[in-house]
Amino acid sequence: MESKANMKKITATAISGLALLVSNSCANVGSARVAIQNHAESHQCQDSKYDNSVICLKDDLGEAYKSVYQISTITNSKDASKNEAIDLIEGSGMLLEGGYLLTAYHITNPQMDNNHESRTYLQAGKELYALEQVAGDKDLDFMIMKLTEELPNPHPYKHKTGNASELRIGDAAYIIGNAHGFGINMREGIISQLEYDNFLEEDFAVSCGGNYGDSGGPIFALRDGKIELVGIITMIVPNANKLAYARSINTILAYLEKLMQKENIPIKK
Repeated sequence: MESKANMKKITATAISGLALLVSNSCANVGSARVAIQNHAESHQCQDSKYDNSVICLKDDLGEAYKSVYQISTITNSKDASKNEAIDLIEGSGMLLEGGYLLTAYHITNPQMDNNHESRTYLQAGKELYALEQVAGDKDLDFMIMKLTEELPNPHPYKHKTGNASELRIGDAAYIIGNAHGFGINMREGIISQLEYDNFLEEDFAVSCGGNYGDSGGPIFALRDGKIELVGIITMIVPNANKLAYARSINTILAYLEKLMQKENIPIKK
């Protein structure tokens, strides 16, 4: 059995060692902070180009997150025997100023004939708010819609609209969407592809874990730490849950500028 004197000595040594460990840990934290700062500087977060690291982030992503809503299109169909069926398509959309909403065309499923009746809704909490079509294109797979009734406590997107032609492979990206219909969530990744046979000139792919329900959701890049809208999700690759394809905001704006007077376009550069 150890003597009381030896026990005191062992305890004192242990306390001394613990103090040294804590001291070193604090020093390591300080060193880590310096390393992070140096890392941020090495990524040139202030060069007017899109950032290749989320470490450059300065804006409040929570505000952008609030602007994205669950979108549902309900279609009532009748077959030749007048049997009725209900089809549900779920997706995502970003609220703009003035009650407008940007989403993917295929989410809205605009079928209105003798055998089909479709209605698209924005979901806020447990409530559904009807949307009407304003402008869009099936081939470009985007749609501008507008709320037909007032949305309580709306959170329209208030950050910048970007320029997808300036994106580079490896640039940091965020997507926000209604993955698998489980509600709005955010993921981070990188711009992973800029050229593909089926792409338009400024379209791109993102490695952000795209899923069913994300279609129509926005994609953000960072320029000097500031959020910019660069596109929307239009295609998810089945069984490749790290890959989402996007229609660039450039293509959407170019189409709208031809169709509408510039002062009436709900998306501003």
